[in-house]
Amino acid sequence: MKNIGDKVTLNGKMYTISGHYKRSYLLTDERGKQYKCGPEKLDRIEAGKPPVRREAYNWSPQEDLSYFVREIEMNKIFGRNVEMPNKANAKYWMEKIENALSPENLHCDGEISRAQAMVKYHRLNRAMAYVKQVG
Repeated sequence: MKNIGDKVTLNGKMYTISGHYKRSYLLTDERGKQYKCGPEKLDRIEAGKPPVRREAYNWSPQEDLSYFVREIEMNKIFGRNVEMPNKANAKYWMEKIENALSPENLHCDGEISRAQAMVKYHRLNRAMAYVKQVG
C-alpha cells in the first residue's frame, strides 16, 4: 500500500498520492488536478509493465453475445420469435443495431451520461462485428 505523499510516474507524468478513495488512490498532478487510479494499475506500471485494457485484448465476437440474448428476451415479452444471428436473419439484426446506433437512441434522448453512451456504443459495435462475421 502506498502512502500519502509518495511520488509515482504514470504515462511519463509525475503524480503525488494525495489520498485514498475506497480501494483507489487519489493522485494529484503538478497543476493540482486530481485523478483516481486503482492499485493494480499502479503496481503493473511500477513493475515496468504497461497497463492492460482487458476489453481491448481479450474480446472475441463469440464470447460477447449478451446484446443478442437481451434483445431476444425482450422480443419474447412482446410475443415475437427472434433467433440468434445467422445468415437468414443477419439483415434484421444489422438494421436493429444501426437503429440503436442513431444519436437519439444511443444517448437515450439525453437521459444517460456520455460514458454510459460510449459503453453502449462499443457494445453495439461488437454486436455489429459479430453479425457481419456470421452473415
